[in-house]
Amino acid sequence: MQNFNISYAQSFFGDQIDTVIRTVDCMIKRRLPGAIVFENLVMPGNHSSHSDFLNQLGSAAILNQATGKLITKCLENHLLIICNYGENFPEVLAQSIIKFAMELGLSSPKIMIDSDKILPRHGFPGVPFYRFDHQHHATSIFYKNFQNGRDIADGIQSGAQILFTKNLSYSSLILGTSMAHFDWSEMDQNQLASASIIGSILESDGQSEHFSTRMENFDKSLTEKSKTFAIAEFSDDGSCVISKSDAAKGFLNNFIVKKLYEIEEPHALITQDIIADICKLVVEDLGENQVRIRGVVGHPLRTIQYLDDVAL
Repeated sequence: MQNFNISYAQSFFGDQIDTVIRTVDCMIKRRLPGAIVFENLVMPGNHSSHSDFLNQLGSAAILNQATGKLITKCLENHLLIICNYGENFPEVLAQSIIKFAMELGLSSPKIMIDSDKILPRHGFPGVPFYRFDHQHHATSIFYKNFQNGRDIADGIQSGAQILFTKNLSYSSLILGTSMAHFDWSEMDQNQLASASIIGSILESDGQSEHFSTRMENFDKSLTEKSKTFAIAEFSDDGSCVISKSDAAKGFLNNFIVKKLYEIEEPHALITQDIIADICKLVVEDLGENQVRIRGVVGHPLRTIQYLDDVAL
């Protein structure tokens, strides 16, 4: 089984787009299956209303040069896109992506949208609904209720290339994506727990840019044009190598250890999908801004009920 690359960014639309593109370029060079995960469709507070955002999605400019470049790279190189859409409505964007792919001569990507919030066929008052060819709409856009990582894995394994989820945790997004690639089941507790922990580390990179200019240890010789997000390369056993091209020497190891120490319950980190025990976790510095993480132990969520019963 080939290893699997995952990277994580804060938003699909926003000022991180160039960093995301450079990160995707790094993933493409590795010639491995991969996915880019976005915590938000759009940065919170960037739009005054959902209607305003919908109107922008419906315009020809929404897939601008940078965004179109990202979509093209992902589709041409079979990189998955997983994105929370929050309070926004992704169906118009999904249609725009399909149309964009057709104009490039690419096959129409299968897009799956969380059924919790679906744009009605008639649109909303004052907001035009941009109709699309029914055949392509019917065969390329699907709906599913996403509640955890298992649901994400099922969607990907059914053939979805782009998934828009309502508001899943970063740990579920990473866990479900890796779960689909390696065909892990609920019995693979350690692998699932490892993916959940890695999700927490990648979220720190994409959310606060701790690997970037906000950190004192950032290599000042690097310019804005050299920044990338961290990339996690998973193996079938759940171990993972995290790499970061623009981190100062030795900083990647220190940052990861710091993030792990911030976990209040290291023996029982409860996530949306699993309980992770990192007491025996090993962080191994591989040099060249690469760190291997292994040794995470997982327990099923039903353990919580068992502990509650014992307490009673």
